[in-house]
Amino acid sequence: GEKVVGVLGIEIGVEHQYNTYQSILRMLPGIVLLVSLLSTAVAMVAFRRISNPTYQDLYNTDQLTQLKNRNAFQTDLNNMDAEGIRAGVGMISIDLNDLKLVNDRFGHLVGDKALQSVAQSILSNLRQTDVLVRYGGDEFLLLVPHIRPGEHVIQRVREAAASARVEGYPELEL
Repeated sequence: GEKVVGVLGIEIGVEHQYNTYQSILRMLPGIVLLVSLLSTAVAMVAFRRISNPTYQDLYNTDQLTQLKNRNAFQTDLNNMDAEGIRAGVGMISIDLNDLKLVNDRFGHLVGDKALQSVAQSILSNLRQTDVLVRYGGDEFLLLVPHIRPGEHVIQRVREAAASARVEGYPELEL
């Protein structure tokens, strides 16, 4: 077979090994720092994606009516509690009693349009500080901060809801 022509031997002295070890020890904090910075950058990119306002809007907005949803309502209440401003805030529960009949008679698309119409009608009759929330199904909640005696908020809301109409369905009264 094969012939051995020669042997090459490399020896590294103890001093060289010690110097290499010391170099690695000196570089280690820099490596740890670099890895930390890199992982922080990745976390920041991921957080921006998660906390993207578009996603927050989807999470806190009822997609049918574009009102705040139950989650946003609960967050608002928690913030009011934390800030100590919940006292003096009126809350009105609004329920569209005959929405099931509308859905059964005209279909769910018309029922959806009825919900949208009622929401817009009520919104157009509120103060800027009032907050209308679609709590679920045919239920709405209205937060009325700084309510004053004699404002007749409930009457305004009732009249606004009753005046809502669905285009193409004049016989439909809400």
